Amino acid sequence: PRDPWQGPMPFDGPAERAPIRVAFTRNTFGFALHPAVAKALDTALAALAAAGYEVREVEPPLLEEAATTGARCLFGEARALMDADVRRHGSKTVVAIFDEYYRYFRPFEGIELLRAMADRNRFVRAWTTFMADHPLVLTPFLPAPIFTWNRDEQGAEGVREVLGSALYSYAMNFMGLPAAVVPANENDGQPVGVQIVGRRFREDMILDAAEVVERAVGVMAERLWRRGP
Repeated sequence: PRDPWQGPMPFDGPAERAPIRVAFTRNTFGFALHPAVAKALDTALAALAAAGYEVREVEPPLLEEAATTGARCLFGEARALMDADVRRHGSKTVVAIFDEYYRYFRPFEGIELLRAMADRNRFVRAWTTFMADHPLVLTPFLPAPIFTWNRDEQGAEGVREVLGSALYSYAMNFMGLPAAVVPANENDGQPVGVQIVGRRFREDMILDAAEVVERAVGVMAERLWRRGP
């Protein structure tokens, strides 16, 4: 009752007619797709196909525009509502990082911010219509396996690598679509994840698909813990 946006939905939704269609994309929007990420996608695709899913390479709609608009709305809100506290309580490093975020994402302000937030409906409608035929969408999560420690402290290129390349993350946050990230490969001893996006309130379908991938590659956490420090 304290959450004004949620309803009493059952966790398991109605059964989807088989085979369940999975759209997938390798598009990284100008960022180089690392071979380890490409291999993770191939592994996930093979696992889903072997489990009876119908996988199709189909470009989902308006992804880059939705991500860019969402990030600029986010930092518009952040600058309007948080910036004074960031500067009052943040370290010089934190303030410098936020300034670089603002330069990279060019926050919406005023009426422009309101219009961009209203435009969210256009992106959500495009995706929900797309997902009427493709209930699941497999994407990269990041184009590279992982960034180095404190990378976002390292100026424009650091911010671009850490946050700029994460379009598939903040696009889904902006549109309110549920997603899971599941490891599907390793690179230098670190897990490489892929993202599975689903319809609203269909986390059950997302988790079922993620489990298929996990069964194919093994539980990555167990493998990493066995190695020790």
